[in-house]
Amino acid sequence: MRYLSDDYLKYMRQYVGKPVIRIKPTEDGNYCFTEKIVLLDFINYKEIRISWEDNSSRKFGLASPYLDENWVPLEYIFKYSHPEYLEYEGKWVKRKPNFDFDASFTRTTYKKDYKYFMNIATKTHLFISEYDDQGKILPFILHTSRDVSKNWILDPEFN
Repeated sequence: MRYLSDDYLKYMRQYVGKPVIRIKPTEDGNYCFTEKIVLLDFINYKEIRISWEDNSSRKFGLASPYLDENWVPLEYIFKYSHPEYLEYEGKWVKRKPNFDFDASFTRTTYKKDYKYFMNIATKTHLFISEYDDQGKILPFILHTSRDVSKNWILDPEFN
Protein backbone atom coordinates (compact mmCIF):
# COMPACT_ATOMS: atom_id res chain seq x y z
CA MET A 1 0.00 0.00 0.00
CA ARG A 2 1.11 3.53 -0.65
CA TYR A 3 0.71 6.44 1.71
CA LEU A 4 0.99 10.16 1.18
CA SER A 5 3.94 11.82 2.88
CA ASP A 6 3.38 14.11 5.85
CA ASP A 7 4.97 17.02 3.98
CA TYR A 8 2.67 16.55 0.99
CA LEU A 9 -0.41 16.30 3.21
CA LYS A 10 0.55 19.43 5.13
CA TYR A 11 1.04 21.29 1.85
CA MET A 12 -2.18 20.06 0.22
CA ARG A 13 -4.45 20.57 3.22
CA GLN A 14 -4.17 24.31 2.74
CA TYR A 15 -5.83 23.84 -0.67
CA VAL A 16 -8.97 22.03 0.53
CA GLY A 17 -11.91 23.74 -1.20
CA LYS A 18 -9.66 25.07 -3.97
CA PRO A 19 -8.99 23.97 -7.57
CA VAL A 20 -6.45 21.21 -8.18
CA ILE A 21 -5.29 19.22 -11.20
CA ARG A 22 -3.06 16.21 -11.77
CA ILE A 23 0.40 16.83 -13.19
CA LYS A 24 1.06 13.22 -14.23
CA PRO A 25 -0.99 10.23 -15.28
CA THR A 26 -1.34 7.32 -12.86
CA GLU A 27 1.35 4.64 -12.78
CA ASP A 28 -0.81 2.55 -15.11
CA GLY A 29 -1.00 5.42 -17.63
CA ASN A 30 -4.50 6.76 -16.94
CA TYR A 31 -4.76 10.46 -17.83
CA CYS A 32 -8.07 11.11 -16.05
CA PHE A 33 -8.02 14.39 -14.15
CA THR A 34 -4.79 15.57 -15.84
CA GLU A 35 -6.97 17.57 -18.23
CA LYS A 36 -9.76 18.54 -15.84
CA ILE A 37 -9.75 21.07 -13.03
CA VAL A 38 -11.47 19.75 -9.90
CA LEU A 39 -11.95 20.92 -6.32
CA LEU A 40 -10.07 19.26 -3.51
CA ASP A 41 -12.74 18.34 -0.94
CA PHE A 42 -10.67 16.31 1.52
CA ILE A 43 -7.26 14.68 1.83
CA ASN A 44 -5.52 12.51 4.41
CA TYR A 45 -2.94 9.73 4.30
CA LYS A 46 -5.47 7.14 3.10
CA GLU A 47 -8.08 9.07 1.09
CA ILE A 48 -8.58 11.95 -1.29
CA ARG A 49 -11.98 13.33 -2.34
CA ILE A 50 -12.56 15.64 -5.28
CA SER A 51 -15.60 17.22 -6.92
CA TRP A 52 -16.31 19.22 -10.07
CA GLU A 53 -18.82 21.64 -11.54
CA ASP A 54 -21.74 19.31 -12.30
CA ASN A 55 -21.97 18.24 -8.62
CA SER A 56 -20.08 15.03 -9.37
CA SER A 57 -17.55 13.83 -6.86
CA ARG A 58 -15.13 10.98 -6.43
CA LYS A 59 -13.29 9.40 -3.52
CA PHE A 60 -10.00 7.53 -3.94
CA GLY A 61 -8.64 5.26 -1.21
CA LEU A 62 -5.52 3.24 -0.54
CA ALA A 63 -6.14 0.78 -3.38
CA SER A 64 -6.53 3.53 -5.97
CA PRO A 65 -3.70 4.64 -8.28
CA TYR A 66 -5.10 8.19 -7.85
CA LEU A 67 -4.02 8.34 -4.22
CA ASP A 68 -0.58 9.69 -5.03
CA GLU A 69 1.35 12.94 -4.87
CA ASN A 70 0.58 14.07 -8.41
CA TRP A 71 -2.32 16.34 -7.41
CA VAL A 72 -1.26 19.98 -7.26
CA PRO A 73 -3.03 23.28 -6.70
CA LEU A 74 -4.02 24.94 -9.95
CA GLU A 75 -2.13 28.07 -8.93
CA TYR A 76 1.07 26.01 -8.65
CA ILE A 77 1.15 25.01 -12.30
CA PHE A 78 0.83 28.63 -13.46
CA LYS A 79 4.23 29.34 -11.89
CA TYR A 80 6.05 27.29 -14.52
CA SER A 81 5.79 28.35 -18.15
CA HIS A 82 6.38 25.98 -21.03
CA PRO A 83 9.37 27.50 -22.85
CA GLU A 84 8.51 25.81 -26.15
CA TYR A 85 5.07 27.47 -26.26
CA LEU A 86 5.67 30.93 -24.78
CA GLU A 87 5.50 32.49 -28.23
CA TYR A 88 2.05 30.92 -28.77
CA GLU A 89 0.39 32.29 -25.63
CA GLY A 90 -2.41 34.70 -26.45
CA LYS A 91 -2.35 33.75 -30.13
CA TRP A 92 -4.24 31.63 -32.62
CA VAL A 93 -2.71 28.23 -33.29
CA LYS A 94 -3.58 25.21 -35.35
CA ARG A 95 -2.38 21.67 -35.82
CA LYS A 96 0.68 21.14 -38.01
CA PRO A 97 -0.51 20.54 -41.59
CA ASN A 98 1.06 17.07 -41.87
CA PHE A 99 -0.08 15.96 -38.44
CA ASP A 100 -1.67 12.51 -38.44
CA PHE A 101 -4.72 12.12 -36.25
CA ASP A 102 -3.79 10.98 -32.76
CA ALA A 103 -6.55 8.91 -31.15
CA SER A 104 -5.70 10.35 -27.75
CA PHE A 105 -6.79 13.79 -28.96
CA THR A 106 -10.49 13.14 -28.50
CA ARG A 107 -12.03 16.55 -29.14
CA THR A 108 -15.38 15.84 -30.75
CA THR A 109 -14.94 18.86 -33.00
CA TYR A 110 -11.49 17.80 -34.17
CA LYS A 111 -10.56 18.86 -37.69
CA LYS A 112 -7.06 19.14 -39.11
CA ASP A 113 -7.61 22.78 -40.04
CA TYR A 114 -9.55 23.72 -36.91
CA LYS A 115 -8.31 26.89 -35.25
CA TYR A 116 -7.60 27.19 -31.54
CA PHE A 117 -6.56 29.98 -29.20
CA MET A 118 -3.61 29.22 -26.90
CA ASN A 119 -4.51 30.92 -23.62
CA ILE A 120 -1.68 29.75 -21.37
CA ALA A 121 1.11 27.23 -21.81
CA THR A 122 2.55 25.82 -18.59
CA LYS A 123 5.19 23.18 -18.07
CA THR A 124 2.51 20.51 -17.57
CA HIS A 125 -0.62 21.81 -19.33
CA LEU A 126 -1.80 23.75 -22.37
CA PHE A 127 -4.93 25.83 -21.76
CA ILE A 128 -6.63 26.23 -25.12
CA SER A 129 -9.98 27.52 -26.42
CA GLU A 130 -11.93 26.65 -29.51
CA TYR A 131 -15.05 28.22 -30.94
CA ASP A 132 -18.09 26.18 -31.87
CA ASP A 133 -20.27 26.89 -34.92
CA GLN A 134 -22.35 29.40 -32.92
CA GLY A 135 -19.24 31.31 -31.79
CA LYS A 136 -19.36 29.97 -28.21
CA ILE A 137 -15.96 29.66 -26.52
CA LEU A 138 -15.14 26.11 -25.43
CA PRO A 139 -12.04 25.99 -23.21
CA PHE A 140 -10.13 22.75 -22.76
CA ILE A 141 -6.86 21.53 -21.30
CA LEU A 142 -4.19 19.26 -22.78
CA HIS A 143 -1.53 17.60 -20.68
CA THR A 144 1.87 18.32 -22.25
CA SER A 145 3.19 14.78 -21.86
CA ARG A 146 0.78 13.64 -24.55
CA ASP A 147 2.23 13.67 -28.05
CA VAL A 148 -0.67 15.82 -29.23
CA SER A 149 0.73 18.81 -27.38
CA LYS A 150 3.83 18.89 -29.62
CA ASN A 151 2.04 19.51 -32.90
CA TRP A 152 1.07 23.18 -32.90
CA ILE A 153 2.03 26.07 -35.16
CA LEU A 154 0.98 29.70 -35.17
CA ASP A 155 -1.99 30.22 -37.44
CA PRO A 156 -0.74 32.54 -40.23
CA GLU A 157 -4.31 33.57 -41.05
CA PHE A 158 -4.72 35.35 -37.70
CA ASN A 159 -1.20 36.21 -36.51
